[in-house]
Amino acid sequence: MSEIIAALLGTCVGGLFPYWSQKQERCRQKEAILCSLAAEILAICNFIRMQHLPLRYAAAADCVDTGQTLKHMPLDAKYNYFTVFEALGPRLGELGGEVAAKVVTFYTHMKLILETSRSESHFRPSAQNFRYLSHMSQVVLDAGDEICKLAKIDHLRHV
Repeated sequence: MSEIIAALLGTCVGGLFPYWSQKQERCRQKEAILCSLAAEILAICNFIRMQHLPLRYAAAADCVDTGQTLKHMPLDAKYNYFTVFEALGPRLGELGGEVAAKVVTFYTHMKLILETSRSESHFRPSAQNFRYLSHMSQVVLDAGDEICKLAKIDHLRHV
C-alpha cells in the first residue's frame, strides 16, 4: 500500500514541477516584455517633458489665435521611436488584456501626435488642432507614467 501512495505522490510532484516551472518562466517573460516596453515609454515621456511639448503646443495655439506667424512646428519628428514596441508587438497578448490595451493606447496616441506634427503632414495649424495636440501630449504622459508604475520603473524618471 505504501508503494502505491509513494507512486501517486511521485507522479503528482513530478507533474507539478514542470507546470510550476513553466508558469514561473511565463511570469518572467511577461515581466521582461513589460519592462522593455516601459523603458522605451519612459524615454519617450522624458523627451516629451524635456521638450515641454504640452506647453509648446498650447503656446502655438495662442500664437495662431493672436494672428502671429508660426515659425516652425513645436515637434517635427522624422525617426522611428518605437523599435521596442514594434519588435514586441506580437507578444503583447502575454501582458494580459488590460495592460496590453494601455500599452497600445499609449503608442497609438503617440503615433498620432508624431504623424500630425511632421512638417510634411496634412496638418492644418489651427489653434484648435494645437490645443488638441497639447491635450494629447498630456494624455500620453499620464498613460506612460501609469505603464511605468505597472512595470515598477517609474523611479527612473529623470525629468
